Amino acid sequence: MSIKQVLKKIPVISSVARCIYRTWINPPTPFQGSEEYWKDRYEAGGHSGDGSYNQLAEFKTATLLTASVTALVQLKKEAQIWNLDSTQSSRLKPT
Repeated sequence: MSIKQVLKKIPVISSVARCIYRTWINPPTPFQGSEEYWKDRYEAGGHSGDGSYNQLAEFKTATLLTASVTALVQLKKEAQIWNLDSTQSSRLKPT
């Protein structure tokens, strides 16, 4: 049995060991931006992901469309509720 397998069986030790490993031994590389990510992914033979194809793509499109329509309806309701005249609007302070 390897040290890794032994440590995995001890709850507190496994969490600490994982934290040490991810922080000091093998830290993640910082995200270099979307353009570099996709360039590297496509050069390595990857594609845009399962969410861009078939049933999952249809579900994603429907979900995003539903969320967008819901957000627009909510925004319209809030605009109607908070319909302030110019005097009231001038009292608003940006956060």
